[in-house]
Amino acid sequence: MTPSFLDYIYYRVAKVYFKWDGRTGATGIIAVSMIEQTVLLNIVVFINHLIYNGQPNPNAGVWMTIFVLVSALVVLMNYRKYDGKYNRLKRHWVSEPARLREIKGLLVIVALLLPWLPLFVFSFI
Repeated sequence: MTPSFLDYIYYRVAKVYFKWDGRTGATGIIAVSMIEQTVLLNIVVFINHLIYNGQPNPNAGVWMTIFVLVSALVVLMNYRKYDGKYNRLKRHWVSEPARLREIKGLLVIVALLLPWLPLFVFSFI
């Protein structure tokens, strides 16, 4: 199976924090989970904005509970997916050219920051 871009994000973040996290790469797991959870939160906020047109949501507590449960499930699934996979991903990208590694490194930073943009946009609408 060919690794995905999320696998690459996990690998690069886990590589940076390898001395702290070891082969588990907890920081990489958290980074991938944060991206997925932020995208999910963007969808929830967008739907909420469409339904309630900027007015307070009377069911906000229910939405928050569902979001927290789904977020916990996402972290658990990512832990199961990535735990012990650092060496396999390292072998896959060990011969990556330096220039390509720099470009992908910038894309990793963009991928970590970009999901937050819609939340800021919706906060001003």
